[in-house]
Parts: sequence; structure tokens; C-alpha cells
Amino acid sequence: MGCKILNDKLPKIIREKDISNIKFIIHYSKKEHTYQEHIKYLLKDLNEKNANINEDISEYSDHNEVGKYFKILLVNIFDKKGDQL
Repeated sequence: MGCKILNDKLPKIIREKDISNIKFIIHYSKKEHTYQEHIKYLLKDLNEKNANINEDISEYSDHNEVGKYFKILLVNIFDKKGDQL
């Protein structure tokens, strides 16, 4: 599949499907390049559908740091909810 097809797939699903029963947990940093390229558009699409969004925002500029911060988020989620995810 081409990049355009893949990039258009998620916005189309968000627009066309009932997402009211889904809780979205989005981790990002506004200083990291994927925020401007992808995440801000994902958040816009989800907000237009009044999606249930939990945003976990960190402060880093290098995409390689995602794993460090995302790992902390996952540990916190599992500590709070156990295996209820």
C-alpha cells in the first residue's frame, strides 16, 4: 500500500465508524515532529467526533524518546487498571 492510502485510512475510519465506545489514549510531545505531521490531525478528527480522549503530553523533541515516555504511561495504566484494558 502507498503512504497516502495508509495515511488516509485512519481518518476515514474515524469519520465513518461509531467510535463512541472507544477510549483513546494518545501519547505525544508537541516538540516532536510527528505532532505537526500526524498527531494534531488525529486529535482534530477525534475531537470532531466528540471522542473520549485521554491525552498524555510529554516534553521531548527527539522521536527516539517516545519509548522512554510511553513505557511510563503503560506502566501507569496497568498499575491503575490492572488487566481491565
